[in-house]
Amino acid sequence: MKSEVNPNSGAPKIPEHFSSKELVQVVLVVLFAFMLRVYHLNFQSLWLDELYTMCIANPANSLQEILNGLKTDFHPPLHYFIAHYYFKVVGYSDFSGRLLSAFIGTAGVGAIYFLGREMKDHRLGIMMALVTSVNFFHIFHSQEVRMYILLFFFAIVSMFFCLRAIRRNTGKEYLKFSVATVLLLYTHYFGMFVFAGEIFWMLLMSVIFKSADLKKVLISSLSIIALFLPWIPYILTASHRSHWMPTPAPLYFFNYLYDYTGRDPVVASLFLLGLFLFLRRIVQLYRHHEQEKLAGYLLLFCLLFFVYLPPYVVSQFKPIVQLRCTIDGLPFLIAAIILGLDSLNQRIVALLFTVMIICSLYNLFYIRSYYTTTTKEDFRTLATVVDHLQSQEPVLSQYAMQFNYYLHQMHSEKQVINPEDSTSASLLKSAQVFYILNVHQKEILPISPGTPPAPILNPNDFEIDTIYVSALNRRENILKYERR
Repeated sequence: MKSEVNPNSGAPKIPEHFSSKELVQVVLVVLFAFMLRVYHLNFQSLWLDELYTMCIANPANSLQEILNGLKTDFHPPLHYFIAHYYFKVVGYSDFSGRLLSAFIGTAGVGAIYFLGREMKDHRLGIMMALVTSVNFFHIFHSQEVRMYILLFFFAIVSMFFCLRAIRRNTGKEYLKFSVATVLLLYTHYFGMFVFAGEIFWMLLMSVIFKSADLKKVLISSLSIIALFLPWIPYILTASHRSHWMPTPAPLYFFNYLYDYTGRDPVVASLFLLGLFLFLRRIVQLYRHHEQEKLAGYLLLFCLLFFVYLPPYVVSQFKPIVQLRCTIDGLPFLIAAIILGLDSLNQRIVALLFTVMIICSLYNLFYIRSYYTTTTKEDFRTLATVVDHLQSQEPVLSQYAMQFNYYLHQMHSEKQVINPEDSTSASLLKSAQVFYILNVHQKEILPISPGTPPAPILNPNDFEIDTIYVSALNRRENILKYERR
């Protein structure tokens, strides 16, 4: 006989308003998170993918030009449209672009607090928000001009309204869930796995536990799919693209979990402990027939299952998994870990939680030296060297668009030329001297048969001098070619 569960009986009795103490705690955590995300915000140069975002979201571009640009950067358009109009208001620079991500990342810390509060209480929300505020992976993506931190944010918002839709069973909450999930899907394709996990859980609640309105679930699901259909042609046009992604290892999840912590062994061990306790708690709730409490745990389990397992299976045929794409699973992982640890004695919980926060900060500032160590490609410095060249000889790179972004920011008269442009052939035939910019961990020379229409030049005809070598990577350099 199937269990029937009152959808509202399992919902925690959360006060509609904050107490003054709760409000102060939330504000302090959010401000702390914001400080960690704006500190040394522009210390490093924008790297290749960030520069793609900056060039595509250029406020001078039309919406059609943005859509055309996305053909070379295979992602949905929402983040680019947000950045595009944001730049129109606050200005167009690498700092303003990263500041947008810092704001979104901080909003994600606030959002995960509300998720924890909805799942259980204020205390759980504060713990989840604090862990997120010091999380290495979250801070890293809060300082990048990419859509991944927005994916994290909308994954939380979508789950939040998914939970409320089932618990409150009102058309208004289902509408909020539909809107949040559509925004999630238009942020990143991995949002599809979050959506799949949510729909599976909602159907489970409807059919097995009888705690959800099946008709509302189906209407909401179909409306989300219908609103995403206009983007399907763009997906199909890029579905046959080749890419560099490797096939993930069977235990890739554990490697990713370690990376989420900034490769801190103590925090990673606590993550694993919390995850184990979370799974144990699910078994306990099932055995004791506590169906109301079990519902929220099952939602997290379904989301984690769909975020990590289906991408792995798909990747056995066509690799799609990257560490940064799985940031949509991070909020669910944090929620599961904190819920798991919270099942222990409260003094032990306080101790483990304190250790996790301290170790995360120590790793961030001292072990990884995140704010003072160069880890990204130095397009900015290479562009500065080009700007200071005294001569007007041709400068070439297959990443000309990205270098020209920085040269434009510097108000430089110099321009970098892509060797695949039609103008490069005539320039190289007549040039006595030209420069090659090598970046993105590979050497790109316009003198080989593989880079038409640039002419095939004999390297023996040139003296080659390295005029700049990056501190990050010796193959990240500027070479000067001069005819003998």
